[in-house]
Amino acid sequence: MQNITFVFLSSRVNKLQNFESEDIAKEFFYGYQYINNKEPNVDVIEFGGPKQGWMYESFWTKFDKILRKLTKLAFFSAEIMQKNKRTKLLTSKEVILVGDRVAISLLFLLIYIKLTRKEIKTSTFVMGLFSNEPNDIIRKFFYSLFIKLLLWAGTNFLFLGQGEFQFALNKYKKFSQKFHFIPFSIDFDFWREHQEYDYALRKKILFVGNDGKRDFEKLINIAKNLPEFEFHFISKRITPNTNIPPNVYLQGGDWASANISDKELKNIYQKCKFTIIPLINSLQPSGQSVALQSISSGTPVLISKTDGFWDHSKFKNNKNIILLEDNSIDSWVSIIKKIYADKDKLQELSQNGKKLIETFYDLRNFYRKMDKVIFLKDPQK
Repeated sequence: MQNITFVFLSSRVNKLQNFESEDIAKEFFYGYQYINNKEPNVDVIEFGGPKQGWMYESFWTKFDKILRKLTKLAFFSAEIMQKNKRTKLLTSKEVILVGDRVAISLLFLLIYIKLTRKEIKTSTFVMGLFSNEPNDIIRKFFYSLFIKLLLWAGTNFLFLGQGEFQFALNKYKKFSQKFHFIPFSIDFDFWREHQEYDYALRKKILFVGNDGKRDFEKLINIAKNLPEFEFHFISKRITPNTNIPPNVYLQGGDWASANISDKELKNIYQKCKFTIIPLINSLQPSGQSVALQSISSGTPVLISKTDGFWDHSKFKNNKNIILLEDNSIDSWVSIIKKIYADKDKLQELSQNGKKLIETFYDLRNFYRKMDKVIFLKDPQK
């Protein structure tokens, strides 16, 4: 029997072949490297791969479309329910599902495991599962039904953001013993900047990101309203055909395609004055990885304050981060002008931010919390 199987959306299997490369940060493997070093028989599967006949594809593809329309949940079972993958999962003792789409797509297999009382523990990393509840009555009913089925069938749910964790505790009290807050953490040793913040050498204002909770329209309008500043946008969601102003340097990029390596991104962070992350309000902890990477690199972060912000207990406005409660374009423009000219404040944010990440958001803390939740032990003891 397999001991542990990780299930990812995509891009991990190939990246794991170069895992020891100094050009790759380790945070987006969600503990795989740590567990693989300490446990036998750790396997990885991901979405996609060889197809298994037109009947299989036709059934799951149509079924997924119906369920997505009915619930607004991310059902993509056709990408993960192939026989070879089901076999690996059903012969595991522990299954770690990285993301809501993975868990939803495997929901019927999880229900089967629960009903047959198979001794398989599942742990799901939650990254916005509760952020897209429909408004109409019918969809809301089915959305709620399938969410409750998932919470019933799963063993552990690991929340990366404090806002969504608290929301789940309040709304789904019946399943609260399954909920655990494990803040997303980054490979601090990789991203850290050892030099002090050099105000004179840093010029551009940086934006990095692709997820749907980034406010791309607002981002472009911010740049348009600040023609005196240079911006560097890294995103595949903004194309050259978009009406971007001339003060923006656009660079397409996303983690999966690796057209910008982690090492290259680190160098970009370290050359920018600060990073801005305008967001649409949501429970999803959007902007989390970019913010932590940027802060670790010594580059302060300005970000929208949303319901899904990941940890209000540690991040303090104007001390180690800039949180914008007023998310208007005028507010963004005003704060950017003020901060850009404030050398002392930027140096303070840089210094305090790096200390915060090193203390609380380094991968070592992440691994220790995973040990406590998944393996029910404290590695320090």
